[in-house]
Amino acid sequence: MSSWINSWLGMTIESGTEPDILNWHDLQTGDDAVTAAPRSLLSEKGLTDVAFEINEYVPSNKENPGYNTWDLARIEKSNVTMPR
Repeated sequence: MSSWINSWLGMTIESGTEPDILNWHDLQTGDDAVTAAPRSLLSEKGLTDVAFEINEYVPSNKENPGYNTWDLARIEKSNVTMPR
């Protein structure tokens, strides 16, 4: 996970403007929405009531029915919403 999001979350905590939703692009091959880095980072910072959204969840080189099915099943299990 990028250091910029770690710094940004620290700034939001210091200023009392913590996010209530986090939307991210999950384009890395093999990323798993259930164990995604943003969830652990938020937990480390004590931000447990932040909702999650994922968009652009499949890398272009993995656009096939098998990979998409796995990814969508993991997103569903993770309680992450997908924008409509």
